[in-house]
Amino acid sequence: MEYGPAIYDQRHRFVLSGEYLAPKILVRMGGVGSFASGLPYNIVTGTTNSGDTGATTDRPVINGAVIGRNAGIGNGLYSVDPFVARAFPLDHERVQLDLRAEAFNVLNHANFTNYSGTYGNGTTHGAGFGAPLPGVTSQLNPREMQFSAQVSF
Repeated sequence: MEYGPAIYDQRHRFVLSGEYLAPKILVRMGGVGSFASGLPYNIVTGTTNSGDTGATTDRPVINGAVIGRNAGIGNGLYSVDPFVARAFPLDHERVQLDLRAEAFNVLNHANFTNYSGTYGNGTTHGAGFGAPLPGVTSQLNPREMQFSAQVSF
């Protein structure tokens, strides 16, 4: 039962990126889209059934079988990160000002990475089982925006 997926075992991942330069107005538009399946998490009883001191990582027995390592799978992860950029020539194109605006996770999808795997010892799971854990370390970044200016000469 100790053989199972690692906590970073992500079975499906699709990333699409691209860029387009609009003619005449010379504006660059593009971005990156990432779409992935959920990450595994461990399912435990939350109590010490084996008699180990302080260890609460015993796995539950469901329908007569012990649950394997990292058997839980979290929700899917996705993020869409667009950008728009434009270069402005200064001083007869010897000096150039580049302006860029970017957004990360523009759809503001909550991408949780840690879940409550405490099943309990009963035949049905306890309250909160499989729910995302609270805190900033249990999810990826929310929507963020970034603006930049660069002078080239």
